[in-house]
Amino acid sequence: LGLEAAAGCIFQKDMDLLPRRGGPQPVAAPRHVRALSSSAHSVAMWPTSSSFAGCRRPSCHLGGSSEASFPSSTSAGRGPSGLARRVLQFESLQEIVVSVVGWSVLLSSSFILAVAASTDEENSPRNYLRRKQSRGQRGAQRPALRPVVCLGDSLTRGNLSADWVGNLRSRLATRVDLPNVVLNAGQNMQCAQNILRRIDEVVACKPSHVVVLVGTNDLKGELSAAEGMTYKVCNDLEQPPTLAAFEQDILQIRDRLLSCGAKVALVSPPVLGEDGLCAANLRAAAYAAVVRHAAEEANCSYLPLFERTSAKVPNTGGTSYNSLQSFMWLCSLVADIHLLRRDLADVMRERELSVTVDLVHLGPEASEQLATMVEDFIENSVTAGDYVNHVAMPEPVASPEPISVAAA
Repeated sequence: LGLEAAAGCIFQKDMDLLPRRGGPQPVAAPRHVRALSSSAHSVAMWPTSSSFAGCRRPSCHLGGSSEASFPSSTSAGRGPSGLARRVLQFESLQEIVVSVVGWSVLLSSSFILAVAASTDEENSPRNYLRRKQSRGQRGAQRPALRPVVCLGDSLTRGNLSADWVGNLRSRLATRVDLPNVVLNAGQNMQCAQNILRRIDEVVACKPSHVVVLVGTNDLKGELSAAEGMTYKVCNDLEQPPTLAAFEQDILQIRDRLLSCGAKVALVSPPVLGEDGLCAANLRAAAYAAVVRHAAEEANCSYLPLFERTSAKVPNTGGTSYNSLQSFMWLCSLVADIHLLRRDLADVMRERELSVTVDLVHLGPEASEQLATMVEDFIENSVTAGDYVNHVAMPEPVASPEPISVAAA
């Protein structure tokens, strides 16, 4: 189609240079036009005519013949008539509108994908290990704090919702009695099996505490065959997510973290949608039960995020989870957060939501509750060894024996 259009423009330009004598004259197409037309003929045919605003466009067919007929203007030696010029201008306007819309969709999609694929590189386990190695090469001797690692999916990553990990980091920065190095090991769109694959990087940080929040994407993938296939393909899973597979993965994640000496807290995934008794939340309750059982079985800490968020939504009459609506809200949320810098509480009020910002990701109040639960978990389980990352502390210097006045 592009070649046909280019050929038509070139031919029209050549026609404008030719003298005309009143009536229509068949004119042989130039040789370069015939070559372009022949190449484009296998792709598409230029329409011979089209109805437009009660008029007919001049007949122009370059696809199968070496000749084409163009009507002359109303006056000899002049260009297109006023009506033809308006038709051409309108068609040019259509092309501009299509181009603007197309580029807008392309650029906005690219921006959404860039946000979704981003990680908190500054506070990531990888960057922590890089800095630790750099300190070792410089021969630094001062003890390093054992980090707190928050491990999970987009709810932990926090760039599509309220950032509870950043909130926790700000809280611990003011505490001299608790570890204050908080790493964000959350990645968008990941399932439990993806977390298990990158667990070695977390273990290498030798964390004092690890908080695991995963399961929302597994739940979504099980509820919808389309979403399940999306997670399978995009995350290179062996099969679409299921509750049974999630249970096996969460047990392996728990055991791997406990084996490295970390104190582990397992967090139940929050509500999915804001109707407490909808099918999605009835299934979410089963996922929460699996997480709670995994924590109790190994004497880990269990943080009841599902129970806390479920208590905030109505049992009936709320907004049930809908994958299409959630996706549309998520796309607009990218602009709300990263371009418009809007308050998430205002966004939730507009959408009549009380816990989530898009039926999936946490709003400010739920994020605050989770940060509080994690801070309490760290405070109640911290030990003196959590301040040192396998670096020997100097032995205390013995105080000199007091001198007896009598002996003196």
